Parts: sequence; structure tokens; C-alpha cells
Amino acid sequence: MEPKKQPWWKTPFGMLCTAVFLIALFVLIQDHAAHIGNYWIWLILLACPLMHIFMHGHHTHHSNEKEKDDEPHEKS
Repeated sequence: MEPKKQPWWKTPFGMLCTAVFLIALFVLIQDHAAHIGNYWIWLILLACPLMHIFMHGHHTHHSNEKEKDDEPHEKS
């Protein structure tokens, strides 16, 4: 059996990329707080579809719908 491959963000390179991104985001927010303050509601609304796209990618639908349909149904 092969070991499971780690997601990229759990690798050392992924953690480094995440740290650099968070630092850059912090600096960007600090430098442009006056501009972001006017448009914060639009940024929150933009975050919703982005989270939907990226967070729903991990759902697995391993249901046995086909097998259930192939079995004869018992009538009571």
C-alpha cells in the first residue's frame, strides 16, 4: 500500500508560501487601510464565492447510488 500524499499546504514549501502570503496580506492591509475601509462590504461579498469554490473541492461523494438502484426493492 502506498502512503497517502500530503496536501501541498502541509509540506514545508506550502507552509512557507502560506506564511509569505499572510505577511504580505498584513502589510497590504496596513498600508491601504484607508482605501479598504470604504469597500470592506464588497471584499466580504467577494470572499463568499471564493470560499465556496475552494472549500467545496474536498467533498467526496462515494455513495453507492448505482448499487442501491440495482438491488430489488422489498415491498411490505
